[in-house]
Amino acid sequence: MTYEVIDLGIERWAAYRNLALITEYKNEAVRSVIVVGAAGGKTQIWIDPPSSNGGIGVHVWNYGKKRRDFVATVADLRNVLDDALTIARGWLNE
Repeated sequence: MTYEVIDLGIERWAAYRNLALITEYKNEAVRSVIVVGAAGGKTQIWIDPPSSNGGIGVHVWNYGKKRRDFVATVADLRNVLDDALTIARGWLNE
């Protein structure tokens, strides 16, 4: 599937949160943001395209051992992205 049905929501969320949205990596379509902490640490949030059943995978990890995975719907994607961002920022403050 493609990102078409969720792109506008992801773009608005990233803009509202002042995050740079990455849309391509190694010639592949992706939707990802890198969250950088005050001390220079990084976490990543990435979003899968909607599956055939409508589920949208949202993932956050700290480039190490910490990772959380969520499944969102179009209706609750923004809330799930905010939850992932809260986790990402929490890890950066540890």
